[in-house]
Amino acid sequence: MASTVALCGLTLLGSACGDDSPTTSSADPPRPPDATTAASGTAGPAAAPTERSGPAAAPSAAPDEQATLTLQVSNQSFDDDPVGITVDLDGDVIVDDEFSVGAQHNWVTFEIPVAPGDHELTMRSSTGAEAREALSMPAAGHLWAVVGYWYSPQTPRSFSIIVDDEPIGTA
Repeated sequence: MASTVALCGLTLLGSACGDDSPTTSSADPPRPPDATTAASGTAGPAAAPTERSGPAAAPSAAPDEQATLTLQVSNQSFDDDPVGITVDLDGDVIVDDEFSVGAQHNWVTFEIPVAPGDHELTMRSSTGAEAREALSMPAAGHLWAVVGYWYSPQTPRSFSIIVDDEPIGTA
């Protein structure tokens, strides 16, 4: 299954890694845009994501027409810890929280009901990073998205995002 990775406006296509479980991975999580090391591709211990519900409901459709967006969000920066992250769907806030880096594999899961069709996801940090991603929600279907916030003295503040029609492994 193909996945889309957007890093600071760059879009790359690749194959999805992992099995059907969102809590296991056969590859490292997304890397920041200017990371000098490549993903090892080796499996590591899985980190079970924390589940939260968003502070505001996403635009809705009739229950039989709703799709579901499973959104996982993480702060991957030891230098900006914690960091405020807000995620909007078509201008409506669906996530607004402080995210601690923890062991850097601290993924928080949000289940968002979304009307089928084209949407725009916007991520903003309390440090000024911002990114946008277009989503096309299938009718009564499901999409998975993983959003990572990145910063170190060698890496500009940025977001990475992976969107797929199958669960995305995170570790």
